[in-house]
Amino acid sequence: MVVSLKHILALGILVSSTSALASTYTADFSGVNSSNTIYSSFSYSVGGVNMTMTAWSDTENNLSNNDTELESGSLVRYGSGWGVVNQDESGNASPDHSMDNMGSWVDYDMILVSFSEAVTLTGANFSWLYNTSQTEISVAAISGAVANGLGGSTWSDVVNSAGNMWSDSSHVSNYYAGINAGQTASQYWLVGAYNSIFNTTFSGGSTQNDGIKLSSIDFNVTSSDIPEPQTALIMAAGLFALILRRRKQIS
Repeated sequence: MVVSLKHILALGILVSSTSALASTYTADFSGVNSSNTIYSSFSYSVGGVNMTMTAWSDTENNLSNNDTELESGSLVRYGSGWGVVNQDESGNASPDHSMDNMGSWVDYDMILVSFSEAVTLTGANFSWLYNTSQTEISVAAISGAVANGLGGSTWSDVVNSAGNMWSDSSHVSNYYAGINAGQTASQYWLVGAYNSIFNTTFSGGSTQNDGIKLSSIDFNVTSSDIPEPQTALIMAAGLFALILRRRKQIS
């Protein structure tokens, strides 16, 4: 078989284009032994990826916007799932102890998951649903600047910011919701009760009837140990040179 430089370069390009492999992980919170415990934040690690969760809701009232500004809430574990108790809730009754979109001002609860590296969320499981017949969630991938500036902003600010990398909503079926973010990768993800302002392609959701407790999230991490195309071509050229040398020795 005659091996040409063209073949070697094609091989190098193929290697460089297929070497980006994604590792899939599930952060399973069901085994965390902290039921009925309140946190301002919670840290977790899986597969060498660290994450920190905080609670947020639009409960801040500056007397002119009827509770639309964001402020931190409390993360609360009830049973095997995480809920949010915002500043307008007592947390002693259902659905206050979950991430919900109910209340006098229709507060929208979400959990911000901050990862140690960029990831792509692919799905979420829930241990409890307020409405088992129809529940939706909203998800967004945001930049670090947006994540660090949540306090005092609004959900509308988040969606309309240049730092909103991707957002949409999805149905929950059998206590699971798939997240179709494509190749979007970010260190900062919001997951919470359905809010139509996050919709991009989704339709058909409703508010005032969603309450969820997050039990796990699925995500992909694309390996950073990927040969650059230039490196692959250099390796291919080196291999070609060795083949030529070997052929000369044989002849």
